Amino acid sequence: MPRLPGHVTSEGQRWFAELYRRQLAVDAAVGERDELARQALEHGLGIRGVAKALRIDKTTAQRRYGGRDAS
Repeated sequence: MPRLPGHVTSEGQRWFAELYRRQLAVDAAVGERDELARQALEHGLGIRGVAKALRIDKTTAQRRYGGRDAS
């Protein structure tokens, strides 16, 4: 008898639901972080400051948030 996929068992469904709920929370937090980074740029923090605060390189910050000074 073949084994059922984990996500269709009752225990698997509970794990799936918990993972899904946590992923939604992560997605929401990422959206909030991105909005805050854009606001910081609008208020003059600069791409270097955003990059440093987020612990990413300037190029990544520029690509994600489109700041004015890319140097």
